[in-house]
Amino acid sequence: ITELEAQRDELKAKIKSLPQMVRRREANIDENEWLARASYE
Repeated sequence: ITELEAQRDELKAKIKSLPQMVRRREANIDENEWLARASYE
């Protein structure tokens, strides 16, 4: 396997995991927002 092929496979894997990361980040933001509101009340 060449260096270029390895990079391409790595990129494919990153792209595949991207939606999960985005979803996780959104969930974290929601949770942080909820915690912030809960601490204000």
